[in-house]
Amino acid sequence: MKPGASPFAAAAPAQRIAHLARTMSSSSSAAGASTATSSTPAPWRSLFLEHINTMAAPEFTLATLHSSSSSGLVPRARTCIHRGLFASLPANPKNEAPLNPPTYESDLLTLTTDARMHKTPDLAAGTRGHPRGRLGEGGGVAVMGRTR
Repeated sequence: MKPGASPFAAAAPAQRIAHLARTMSSSSSAAGASTATSSTPAPWRSLFLEHINTMAAPEFTLATLHSSSSSGLVPRARTCIHRGLFASLPANPKNEAPLNPPTYESDLLTLTTDARMHKTPDLAAGTRGHPRGRLGEGGGVAVMGRTR
């Protein structure tokens, strides 16, 4: 794998699908029938969404731990724009194609980033004393909302 490349991108398609299946939970279908499986939302979800949805600009600070050969772990904080949660992103108003039914819910925050930035490897990396485990179990992360 190239330095700075995401281990998620290098994973076999079956591993990526298994990871997505673990992180997404079923909800009610568009027809109102409940699907067979469900899980409880993350404990932070409702409070985070309540706060982010009342902000004039849905910005938050994402802090990660970056591994540096000279000084060990170095904290990095970046301002991010909340785009939505993975399975419930807002539709593109310019795309007139029909939408898939709202089958899934997810607690995964959705961000956009430049591929040259270190956010993705920092999120995927393990931390000292806590090496990376299964795909998707990354390093230390903190999220903080702010108001203007």
